[in-house]
Amino acid sequence: MDPSGGDGASAAAGSSEGYRTGAGEGGGGSGPKGGSVALEPWEGMEFGSCEEATGFYYEYAGREGFRVTRKSSHRSKRDKCLLEVQFVCSRYGKKREKPDAMFRRYSSKMDCRAAMFVRRKEGASTWFVHHFVRDHNHELETSGRPQLPRPPRVADDEEARTPQTAADAPAVLEFFSRMQLENLNFFYAFSLDDDQRLKNVFWVDAKARHDYTDYGDAVLFDAGCVSSKFRLPLATISGVNNHGSPLLFGCALLADKTESSFVWFMQMWLRAMGGQAPKAITLDQHDAIKAAAKVVFPCSRCRFCTRHIRKKVSEKLGNVTQQNKNFMENFDKCLYKSLTDEKFERKWSKMIEKFGLHENEMLQSLYEDRRFWVPTYLRETGLWAVISSAQSEGSNSYFGKHVSKKTTLKEFVDRYESDLHDRYEKESTEYFRLRNTEPELKSPSPYELQMSLVYTGHVFEKFQVELLGTRACQAKKEKEEGPISIYWVKDLEENREFMVSWNRPELKVSCLCCLFEFKGYLCRHALIVLQFEGVPRVPSHYILNRWTKDARNFLTLSETPNAEGSRLQRYNRLCHQATRLAHDCSISEEGYSISLVAIEEARRKFIYANGSNPGLPHADSLTADFFPNNMRKRKQTENKNADCWALIAMKKT
Repeated sequence: MDPSGGDGASAAAGSSEGYRTGAGEGGGGSGPKGGSVALEPWEGMEFGSCEEATGFYYEYAGREGFRVTRKSSHRSKRDKCLLEVQFVCSRYGKKREKPDAMFRRYSSKMDCRAAMFVRRKEGASTWFVHHFVRDHNHELETSGRPQLPRPPRVADDEEARTPQTAADAPAVLEFFSRMQLENLNFFYAFSLDDDQRLKNVFWVDAKARHDYTDYGDAVLFDAGCVSSKFRLPLATISGVNNHGSPLLFGCALLADKTESSFVWFMQMWLRAMGGQAPKAITLDQHDAIKAAAKVVFPCSRCRFCTRHIRKKVSEKLGNVTQQNKNFMENFDKCLYKSLTDEKFERKWSKMIEKFGLHENEMLQSLYEDRRFWVPTYLRETGLWAVISSAQSEGSNSYFGKHVSKKTTLKEFVDRYESDLHDRYEKESTEYFRLRNTEPELKSPSPYELQMSLVYTGHVFEKFQVELLGTRACQAKKEKEEGPISIYWVKDLEENREFMVSWNRPELKVSCLCCLFEFKGYLCRHALIVLQFEGVPRVPSHYILNRWTKDARNFLTLSETPNAEGSRLQRYNRLCHQATRLAHDCSISEEGYSISLVAIEEARRKFIYANGSNPGLPHADSLTADFFPNNMRKRKQTENKNADCWALIAMKKT
């Protein structure tokens, strides 16, 4: 039965079909089907669904002569499923008015207690009446008007909505057109609903596609704004560069938080990134997002943000934390002090037993998903802590304070370019400082000197802390098993012991704390074992290219020059190299001028070499329309280019 469709007669005619009857206070035996006999509710009466129960009570109210109000409903904290609905007489409650009010307004409220509460059976899809009050404290209408039931309200995080206003669509279209004119490597896509209205929108700029090739090993999928609490349903995919600063890899505006919308977003993003999936993905703890990631990224390792889960536990279990001040301390020990899966499960069981939380649905759900957020289960994920550390420095969204609950789409588009410009300026400043400053050494260790020449300042400072921390560590060789040596390292600062294994033939070291697996640089426990074994330098396979000064200059296999390949592959490689050139040469005016001259010269040679190619316009026929961004002011820049060529000649001599 559909409570939101049809007229009153049709709703009533099918209302009693599918009801299940049982013994109760109001009657017994089997109830008739098809509505042939007027039924009255009783406690224990069963229905096939919540919609059937709703239609039945509204039909009953129409026959008796009163109107119905939906007082409240309750949903599961675990999966947001509807569990209970309370229907009351429209005259439920008391009239509220101020004692000093000049005008008394009429109110139909008479504190009537007539009601029917229905509840979903545990572990089943059927519903039953668990509370029913028949009598009213007022006269009923003799000729009742049929009242259609109000459609059930959808949970906030699943509401489909169209946030666009009249000014939004033109602003978005203008933004996309402008971005594509500025750079042909700008990518966008959109989807329509069944009524051919705009539903979802996705876009990614050229620089983001370039950055992903260097720093796309670990990404963050953030859909926190796709909620009815926000006017702007923004979802983003971001990462971290070699300076530890956030990078934007793509944006989307989604109509709802359904699996289909997330699958569409992820598929469009993967297509824009050339089909190269990341190794590690950090997601919001949401069933639809988790299911979509499993479909689109079957080979990637997905995880939930541990920091956000800890925050949610602290907020949702406020009554527990108030009564037990040490609850979060126990939770943190269980989370961060468990170095093996068995230790975590043992500590978790003790914590649940100690605070009597066996029936808590949220903690039960977290335990079932423990392999997605507990550090000890994430050893094979790789670099998930990179995203967590970047999140701790800012807000959940990449755009931070620029996106609030009241931000409109037009306001966001207006701010988008300026915000990215500020971040690009910051990135250029970091790049300039990297090339022109030397880090301060604090020890005579050859490891420190080696990493100072390789790492960026952001990572070198963190590595330096670990290296200096070896002074508070004591290493003891426990045993040797062929080429592998087992050490126990006592960390006096943390007052804990860590097992470290060392494979001399392969120059491989592994620590139980898994700092390298999580963050990408060696821990103090592994470093002191390397010192103990007399290794003069940090092995090269423990120096990740994503943290080095030359991370942007590292060519991946997809960028290796190749004379063969499709036109699209050649186009993408040229765009990628051109973006790198723009990044390096835009730092100074001199580099900018030299790069412009070099590009113009390369284009002249190309036009001359392909002047007779029928697939290309002849050199004499090229116009500003063929090169819209580079040819329009060509005459005005000829004198400036000549001066630049003179400057290059002077440098060569």
